Amino acid sequence: LNIPVNDTELINVINRLEGSKLKKSTSKKSRVVTFMSAQGGSGSTFLSVNMAYALFTKFGQKAALIDLDMTVSAIPLYLDLYPKRGICQALQNLDSLDEEAMKGYFISHPSGIDVLSSGGDADLLFDEPKPEEMQKLIKIASHGYSFLIIDVPRQINALSRSIILNSSKVVLVMNQSLVSLASAKKIINYLLKENLLTEDELIIVVNKYDPKLPVSIEDINKAIKITDPILVPEDLKTVAELVNTGTPFHVEDSNKEFGKSIISLAKKVSGLSPLENKSTLLSKVSSIFNGKR
Repeated sequence: LNIPVNDTELINVINRLEGSKLKKSTSKKSRVVTFMSAQGGSGSTFLSVNMAYALFTKFGQKAALIDLDMTVSAIPLYLDLYPKRGICQALQNLDSLDEEAMKGYFISHPSGIDVLSSGGDADLLFDEPKPEEMQKLIKIASHGYSFLIIDVPRQINALSRSIILNSSKVVLVMNQSLVSLASAKKIINYLLKENLLTEDELIIVVNKYDPKLPVSIEDINKAIKITDPILVPEDLKTVAELVNTGTPFHVEDSNKEFGKSIISLAKKVSGLSPLENKSTLLSKVSSIFNGKR
């Protein structure tokens, strides 16, 4: 800190230290990975679902998904799930909630992914949860999982700041448009300036990537000054099939370019390597479920 100490600078440093403390205290239980979009329609929710599936099927890591869109939760729809209860009800019973009771607010997918969302009959005018309440809920929900994948709404507010501050990785999803690029640059500058994360904790994903589009990867690297983004290629047929059937990408499709990009993202997020034995019982069971769909 420079002398005389600036109030804003001091508060940012304290917030950063508190975030580091919380990250260390929860590291043995689970690692929080936050997904957010640079622009509406970037596809962050879709990618968060498929990355969680990849962590489980290809890396052997138990992952849970938390959808913080309190009005219209999309994550359950991507997995053809229809929860009757979730975050809204859990928060109402937060004072008496423990790890065992918390399980009742999740809904499970046959593949092994658990989902916590706003619930089936969420009130569209439901008040946004307080950051301290959500942190308590996340702490209880984290037990039993290697990773908590949290999909936050696009806006940065007190709640999303709190989630980002306590995340081990933040995945910012953007597209190849000038609007998306400008938005991504603004968000990145804010997150770094406010010390909510470091560059090492930030992962950029360019979704629906097409090398023929005018905005190139070189343009993106130059604008946001963060190199080596994850490129998820445009694959309308595959994505449409997965969205319309409510299934994550098939294990047998992991050799396709789309599947490879999802696995690369999971590898970068986790710091792990995929399981070498591709014919594990886990993969076989997942293939059976996908086949029956």
